[in-house]
Amino acid sequence: MEGEIYRGYMREYDDIAEWIAKNYKNSKIVEIGIGSFFYLYKKLKEYGLNVLAVDVNPKREFVIKDDVFNPKLEIYRGTDLIYLIRPPPEIVPSVLSIASEIGADVLIKPLYGDFFEGFKIVNYKKAVFYIKKKFK
Repeated sequence: MEGEIYRGYMREYDDIAEWIAKNYKNSKIVEIGIGSFFYLYKKLKEYGLNVLAVDVNPKREFVIKDDVFNPKLEIYRGTDLIYLIRPPPEIVPSVLSIASEIGADVLIKPLYGDFFEGFKIVNYKKAVFYIKKKFK
């Protein structure tokens, strides 16, 4: 039973990966705040996508160190999609500022119950997430 719950939980991230792959096939994509949850990042890599992982406290060598409250914009230039998985709401305004500066879309998979004003909710298969299109 426990394994079935885990597979069901991961299925949502599989669906998010599929949605991103369909909509951002030839794009630069950045995950902000990857922490130690690498599942979606790895799924996107399996699709052959150009994905970078960023965190204020990197836990793996492939993760780029950056602080969204004082970002190094050169990391993000050319990015078409920034995504966040279960982010603390207090970092979202800084991420939106980065996205505005570089003209990127923002996708947020929230904790259940979190709401982000100005975003469109997307229901794709088993996945539910928010998207805010380019600020350009």
